[in-house]
Amino acid sequence: MPDLLSSARMLEISSKFEGVASALLDLPKDQKPESAVSKRLHWVGNFLFEIDWDCNETREQKGISSGGVEATHTRPAFYSALTRMPVKEFADAAVTTEQELTSFLSEFYEFLLSGGEKPQLSPERIDLASKILSSTSRVILAELSNNGVPPEREGMQTLAMK
Repeated sequence: MPDLLSSARMLEISSKFEGVASALLDLPKDQKPESAVSKRLHWVGNFLFEIDWDCNETREQKGISSGGVEATHTRPAFYSALTRMPVKEFADAAVTTEQELTSFLSEFYEFLLSGGEKPQLSPERIDLASKILSSTSRVILAELSNNGVPPEREGMQTLAMK
């Protein structure tokens, strides 16, 4: 990230993704989620529609959003998380083709946009969605920390001190 403000915004997005990933696993069955949880679910759902262009085509466009830059920065982390998910996780949620994946993601985003009320997702799909969000959050954090590798000049300074 080029500046502190962008890094802070990406950290916030990572935190929201991880918070929603945890909240999904704790959603009450056949009950409306609490207001604060519902608002977080809605925010992440809206943001995911901005990230995922394939699913965004089916959604009514309302002009340029304020999260477009952040969505652009987050998109590679999201797709990286998707491609790193084990095939078994998708199979357990009955997602085995590209068309089923697109359909699942669209249903998931709509579920989040509704604040967790509709359309109802199966427990296996909720679990998969939670894992995707959590994985995306971790990819964002890894990018923010430069994957744990110190910048070159720090490495050279360390060698000079020995």
